[in-house]
Amino acid sequence: MLWGNGLGETEQIHIYPTGSVFPGDSFLWRLSSATVTGSNEFSNFPEYDRILVVWKGRGLKLNDRVQMQPFKPYTFPGEIQTRCELIGNEHVVDLGIIFRRELVHASMTIESISNRSEDNILLSHVIPLAKGHHYLVLISGKFSIKNDDIHPGDTLLVEVNKENDRLKFEICESITFFHLFLQSVAI
Repeated sequence: MLWGNGLGETEQIHIYPTGSVFPGDSFLWRLSSATVTGSNEFSNFPEYDRILVVWKGRGLKLNDRVQMQPFKPYTFPGEIQTRCELIGNEHVVDLGIIFRRELVHASMTIESISNRSEDNILLSHVIPLAKGHHYLVLISGKFSIKNDDIHPGDTLLVEVNKENDRLKFEICESITFFHLFLQSVAI
């Protein structure tokens, strides 16, 4: 989706509830990636919070004070007027989640798993997952789950419906990924 000001483009990765239409419908969260090509104003999202991370490029400067460096997630209220500038005038690709703060708890981490095998042998790994929605966005490396290969830029959604679960996968090289965790808040 090309921005109205022509200074960027956003690719929606997922919206929840599934089937919601953006813009227009009410939603609990929206995961997207944007390419920022120039200084601009962010859209306002009252009642929502945002977590944003620079994935590619040197970074963003928000409201002349916050310097967003690559791979350092930044959380801020969606209704705050936010202006961004490119650091070093270099285009940026970001990853962001917008979520209803009263209804959803969200977090984003960057995780790495090392394959210590010198022969690039497939190694099995298990990561624990709490009840909720987990998005794994692969930054580097490659892993396989149930015979499907996940490559850099791919997103894996795992919905966990019980208190504690785990995800088993194989890697033949070290991997780094964004791990976004979203959980509905009891009202």
